Amino acid sequence: MVTLTNKGDEVSATHNVFEREVGIQNLDPSFLFDGPYAELPEDLRARLLAYLQTGEYPGKFLEGVIINDLRQTVNHGQGTEYERWYAYLPLLVKWAYNNCPGNYVGISNYARWVKHRV
Repeated sequence: MVTLTNKGDEVSATHNVFEREVGIQNLDPSFLFDGPYAELPEDLRARLLAYLQTGEYPGKFLEGVIINDLRQTVNHGQGTEYERWYAYLPLLVKWAYNNCPGNYVGISNYARWVKHRV
């Protein structure tokens, strides 16, 4: 959650974000992938969970979903693994919007959280 406060010409932002020590690591993965999102393949869910819990690089395909860059997602989704994942793209986008904690989606949040890029 981001709270913006306007103080004259100055805008200050305070961030209430998950901390690595106490935050998302303790969240039950079934909560993140309940309902229709349980249909996501296990390998996709494992990559998303590793990204959320530890900042592990999820790969270009999922990075595109997380930062809301459809062009990147489509351009880097090659090979049999990605072709299989394309069928889940609408569900992945809905998951990122509805179930993924907001502090982990979007380009600035992603850049802050991910540990490395390939």
